[in-house]
Amino acid sequence: MRAISFECEILRSAQNDNAIYETGSNQRDRQLTEMKTLLPTLLALFLAAQLVTAGNAIEFSADTTEFTGEGVVYRRLTFKEDKQTISYLPPQGWNCTLIGKNLHLRPVDKNFAAAEIEAISLPAPAPFNDETIAALSEQVVNAAPPGSGSPTLLKQERNPVLLNNNQSFEVLASYRLLGDTFQRSVLFVNTPTNQIVFKLTARKTDFDALYRAFRCSVLSWEWHEPTVATAGQ
Repeated sequence: MRAISFECEILRSAQNDNAIYETGSNQRDRQLTEMKTLLPTLLALFLAAQLVTAGNAIEFSADTTEFTGEGVVYRRLTFKEDKQTISYLPPQGWNCTLIGKNLHLRPVDKNFAAAEIEAISLPAPAPFNDETIAALSEQVVNAAPPGSGSPTLLKQERNPVLLNNNQSFEVLASYRLLGDTFQRSVLFVNTPTNQIVFKLTARKTDFDALYRAFRCSVLSWEWHEPTVATAGQ
């Protein structure tokens, strides 16, 4: 009887251990299932946090409005950056088109000439140190179109313009394509949340005049704080 009782106790103990093992296994399975269920939500929250950390990219628009100043009719573009708006006057006689998220501009009377404005979100303010300047210069020179030759760095300049007191850096490069020489200016402007890139490419024979027109338009770039309604309005 004692032997039988001892065996029964061993059997009950083994059953209890098996029940504990099954309970732990079930708990782990449930935890894995819950983690798999929550993973998409956690991933979405992580990406949203990253976007907030990286700042708000500028929302460009190619819709122009006209206004008159001193008898001259101008066109104005309005962009959005978080709660702020940005006004920009494109060069007179240039067509404006939104391609993807970037603004593209083309002078109507010049072939093989184009400008582009792009905004890249920055996770943190980025000064133009020596390392950054070297990397950006190399990037511009290496961005010559396929089939082109003789890419050449012509000029580097710190802070050629200060938009709202934000630092800037400009690279001027050239390359040969289809038997002609082209020049490209790329102006980088770093704000606390975005890097704004103003790019102009044209034949060397057309470049200087188009460069002046495009630079004047860049200087019209202006941020506007949201209007706060006063009491009683």
